[in-house]
Amino acid sequence: MLDSSLLIAVAVAFGAGIMRGFAGFGTPLFLAPLFAVLWGPTVMVPLVIVLEVVLSTILVPMSWRDAKPAD
Repeated sequence: MLDSSLLIAVAVAFGAGIMRGFAGFGTPLFLAPLFAVLWGPTVMVPLVIVLEVVLSTILVPMSWRDAKPAD
């Protein structure tokens, strides 16, 4: 279960998280090429989409709370 491709993926995801923290975007740009090399495009595309949706969904409550009503 714990092989070298999973360890590489974890390291890449960590780097993508740091990039997202500083820039606020770009996670798929960082993850997609490296995940495609590790697992191929048929696995990479759904995986990156699911990760991006989950990460974006986590931000919704805070954004909803901080949104100002239109006057």
